[in-house]
Amino acid sequence: MLYFLSDAYLNVPRADVMETMWSGGLLESWPLDRTHTDAAAGLERMVRFTTDWTPDSMALLEWDYMRLFIGVGKTHAPPFESVYLSEEHILFERETLEVRQWYAKYGLRVPQLHVVPDDHIGYELFFVARLSDRVASLLDSGETEAATAVREDCRRFVETHPHRWVDLFVSRILGHAQTDFYAAIGLMTRSVVQQSA
Repeated sequence: MLYFLSDAYLNVPRADVMETMWSGGLLESWPLDRTHTDAAAGLERMVRFTTDWTPDSMALLEWDYMRLFIGVGKTHAPPFESVYLSEEHILFERETLEVRQWYAKYGLRVPQLHVVPDDHIGYELFFVARLSDRVASLLDSGETEAATAVREDCRRFVETHPHRWVDLFVSRILGHAQTDFYAAIGLMTRSVVQQSA
């Protein structure tokens, strides 16, 4: 689910991803507490979206993505931590560098360094997914102590980064989304972050 959410913020929606989402049972396999208010509301809106979806819906999805996260005139829900938390509310601030240090600790680096800020919500969610995968791998190989350390780093990262700004970000998504898809993505993101902190 984290990889799906990450992709939803980093890339313009694609029809093949949409079809895979519901044919692959992504909604049925939601990994966290489905009774969490945002999870339940997000899943409900996503089901409504998938029920009404046709390939012709792609143009509206693309438009919504551009309006919310890229900016057509104005970016309604900038997907960058520094926009919400820095004094100047601009990109590439202290928050960006802090996140970059976390990624470096685990040998990761954003693909477009110095072009797309490291504190993009899509990258932050991808990082949490990678740490979660690492914890599972360490547990599978019997390295309980190392798994515990990585799990703690993951919790601290979520607490000090996405958890601090996800409410502001999702409020903007909910206030401006024109599709149930992006409203659902926002609610599901807030649920994942809150349940991971």
